[in-house]
Amino acid sequence: MCSVNRVDLVVAAHICPKHAKGSDDWRNGLVLYGTHHAAFDLGLFGFDPESLSVILKDGCDAVGLGITAQRFSGAVRPHPDAIAYHAKRWRLIAVTPP
Repeated sequence: MCSVNRVDLVVAAHICPKHAKGSDDWRNGLVLYGTHHAAFDLGLFGFDPESLSVILKDGCDAVGLGITAQRFSGAVRPHPDAIAYHAKRWRLIAVTPP
């Protein structure tokens, strides 16, 4: 998400939180730095479920959050249902009516 490269500062973040029946499956996790973990948990940014492009909550900007990446670039993709849950929970994408 940023240009920091200190492995000793990374933390594991659940995409779909445990209290929302999120699992400890590795596809329900992201490796982020602490500030980005907090911003992700607050719904300040997330990922488009289709393209995995970074999407920002209205009123947020990448510079203010220290985000330099334009999309998720990990070698292993997170579970699409978990990414969609997070984006819909925080209304980062339009929710399709049933």
